[in-house]
Amino acid sequence: MENISNFLAAAKQFGVMEISCFQTVDLYENKQCYKVIECLRLLAAVAQSRSSHLEHPAWVVKLAQSSPRQFPEAVMRRGEMVIPLQYGTNKCASQKGMSPYGLPRQIKPDPHG
Repeated sequence: MENISNFLAAAKQFGVMEISCFQTVDLYENKQCYKVIECLRLLAAVAQSRSSHLEHPAWVVKLAQSSPRQFPEAVMRRGEMVIPLQYGTNKCASQKGMSPYGLPRQIKPDPHG
């Protein structure tokens, strides 16, 4: 168990996020093996991103690289002219008079018949 703890400490120091690491008992008692595999995949991804000349197997996920975008002021102004539908417009439609889902139909007997 001490060797597993040393591995986890080294993986965190190398750059693996703590949330991606498994617990020591997961490996020692053969529980939640998927967490162990995910930690190894992320460790391989961090190693591959640090030295890109290494060949990496298909099961290694490539980490995203930062790529900030810089837009001209004119492009930013054009975006302010559009009123997206996410602001809540539904073209004045309402649910007035609609019955909620899941209720049975109200069938009433004809009083004249």
